Amino acid sequence: MNNIFFLAIQGSYSVLEVALYKNFTCLTKIVQDNFKASSTLIPIIQDLLHKNNLDLSDLSFIAVDQGPGAFTSLRVTISTVNGLAFASKIPLIGIDGLEALAAQAANELKNTQDQDLLITLLNAYNNDVYYKINNIYPNNYTKINLLLTNIKENFLNKKIIFTGNGALLHKDLILKELKESSQDIFFLDIANANTEQIAKMAKNIWENDKSKLSFKLEPLYLKSQNFAIQSKK
Repeated sequence: MNNIFFLAIQGSYSVLEVALYKNFTCLTKIVQDNFKASSTLIPIIQDLLHKNNLDLSDLSFIAVDQGPGAFTSLRVTISTVNGLAFASKIPLIGIDGLEALAAQAANELKNTQDQDLLITLLNAYNNDVYYKINNIYPNNYTKINLLLTNIKENFLNKKIIFTGNGALLHKDLILKELKESSQDIFFLDIANANTEQIAKMAKNIWENDKSKLSFKLEPLYLKSQNFAIQSKK
């Protein structure tokens, strides 16, 4: 059986994380804060491959957080991997960042009950958030105040667990708005999906649905802002 080498990349915000995998086991990982993907990502990839005596041609695929995320970081990261795919004929696997973060959080919450509400929030800037609410509603984008108003109206007396950099950014506001409604509020300190989760989801696609492989990815920006929660009464 031939070895499967691949990269898992998280570059949707200001922290760059690049991991090299062999047969779905991480060989090495580089994490860099405040990165500029346009000048940093390619040298990091080259360094990882060189230190493991590999070339780009040895990679079976590249998995990357496809967004949503910070516009510039996400755009440059996706453009960079698209360039690698085009030049080296390496297929790409795009991973939805909200789905990956929610899955990672759920895995860490071993004692979560089915009735508990896991709300995943990523920062969309200007008091906007990208959100995922369990598997109840489609992932979307809205103002944080509007989201909290809808939560108060539709999810009274539920244990709510928030995670993601959007939740951490707006933690004080969330507590202020929801504590007044006697909500049971908790926070899980995960900013965004890590490369381990990206690799895990990519493994599933590689083994079970190669139709999702691509040589060009588009960033997931979730620009639709039609937030509407139907009452669960």
